[in-house]
Amino acid sequence: MIKNISTTPKDVKFNNQKLIIDSLIDGKEYTRAEIAKIVKASKPTVSKNIEQLIGMGIIIEGGKANNQIGKKGTLLRINKDYVNFLIIDLSMNMINICISNLLNDISVHKSKHLGTVNDIIETLDEVVGRVYDKNIIIYKCIISFPGIVDRNGENIVVNIQENEIRLRKLVDYLRKQLGLEVVCMNDINLAVLAEKKNFFGEEIENLIYLSIGVGVGAGIFVNNQLLIGDTFAASEIGFAICGSENGELSTFEQLVSIDKVLERYTVLTGIDMDYESFKAKYIDGDTACVHIMNEIKKIIAIRIYNAAVLLDIQNVVIGGLIVEMCSEICKDIELIIHKFSKKQIKIQERKLKNASVIGAAIMIRNEWLEDPFIYPQ
Repeated sequence: MIKNISTTPKDVKFNNQKLIIDSLIDGKEYTRAEIAKIVKASKPTVSKNIEQLIGMGIIIEGGKANNQIGKKGTLLRINKDYVNFLIIDLSMNMINICISNLLNDISVHKSKHLGTVNDIIETLDEVVGRVYDKNIIIYKCIISFPGIVDRNGENIVVNIQENEIRLRKLVDYLRKQLGLEVVCMNDINLAVLAEKKNFFGEEIENLIYLSIGVGVGAGIFVNNQLLIGDTFAASEIGFAICGSENGELSTFEQLVSIDKVLERYTVLTGIDMDYESFKAKYIDGDTACVHIMNEIKKIIAIRIYNAAVLLDIQNVVIGGLIVEMCSEICKDIELIIHKFSKKQIKIQERKLKNASVIGAAIMIRNEWLEDPFIYPQ
């Protein structure tokens, strides 16, 4: 909640109006009298500010309150389409282009496998054109990206060079051709934001989100703050050295990624295996698959335990292809940890399948809330 610490009339008015918007932003409806109590301001002050917000189009009037005693006041709510946000998700070798509004409602306008930069721009033009035809105002664009990236999309670290080229050209096009302000963020950082907002809230201040698929990534909250770091790589647990194999030091990603799981199977059996086939054989109880996954679980358990001890975190969420392949992995890892430690660490499967998109909607709306009176041109 915003505190009224400024003393000039202009600043007081600014903060009061932000407080009013905050009280309605999650889809709640209140009367003027109820809002006055929430923001702890006089009814005349609140009414005056509300009239201005209605004039701007940020707040709209609805029906009458259902109170049993006294005059029924008019309910007020956020105009959810006052501004909208463009979300581009580049994770999982897909491009998802979405539009979100002030209530974090998300509509998917296009979802397809990643192609060339020209293919992406052509798809983007099609979506944005339809959006503008409906007179939808786009305030800002946010890109969810599977790699280390700063918010300006300038400092990028990825395993696949082609992904860096895509991102740079896409950001350049959005800014120069479409005139949009663009924010970039790591996809797993956005995913942990979504899981925390929807299922943990402010009460759980610390949370680790670990995603294991073709790559390995993590997002971490400490004291209700998303860890970013000096180079935007604070939660890149996949790059951490955590063991050796055949005399060579290996990163966490090199030991537990899905590609490594499949490679282990080939080494053990001499048979090449794709993800879906391995998944089916593991579910059927294939001895080699079960042995490999038991080893993988131990490695993951140790890494989670070390991170949780270092940061004093008790709640961990696991997502990615590893969870889809091994539904019991969270319970098994929790049991492994509890065998060698009394520290209580609760491990659970991710609940949101499109967490990075949902997190992007939350983050970009939060940025609008910092100054909701800037109207895009």
